[in-house]
Amino acid sequence: MSSFRIFGRVLNRNSGRGIPGLRVEVWDKDVKDDDLCGTAVTDTRGAYQVEFDESAYRDAPKDILPDVYLKVFSGEELIKSTKDNVRRNLPAGETEIVLEVELSQPMVAPQLRQKSPLLATGLEDYGRWKVMFKDYKGDNQLPFRRGRIWA
Repeated sequence: MSSFRIFGRVLNRNSGRGIPGLRVEVWDKDVKDDDLCGTAVTDTRGAYQVEFDESAYRDAPKDILPDVYLKVFSGEELIKSTKDNVRRNLPAGETEIVLEVELSQPMVAPQLRQKSPLLATGLEDYGRWKVMFKDYKGDNQLPFRRGRIWA
């Protein structure tokens, strides 16, 4: 069975820098219905990688090699598509595809929350654990209770 690896980077057309956090989808163009072969999210350098085999696109006897195009999304917004420039009969193995996109608004990196300092009681994460286990019912069906930690 043939395997395919499509990799590359998504670059900002204006700055030439990679754009993190974008969803890249690899599609096989067909006459009737296109096939989604795989997805990836760009890393901090804007790099992505999608691997798939024949089972992802071969739904007709004539589908010997995939006719590949890519879609790039920022959240749910389609910001780039190469559907008008399909790579026909893509050979098995590795293929690099670098995409340049023009963003309508600058991407803002998500802010990471600072960890709170460790409290002496060890109960600093009580609220988080309560939310995580609110729907959990173990074998003994005991409710989640707050307790004290004694030294």
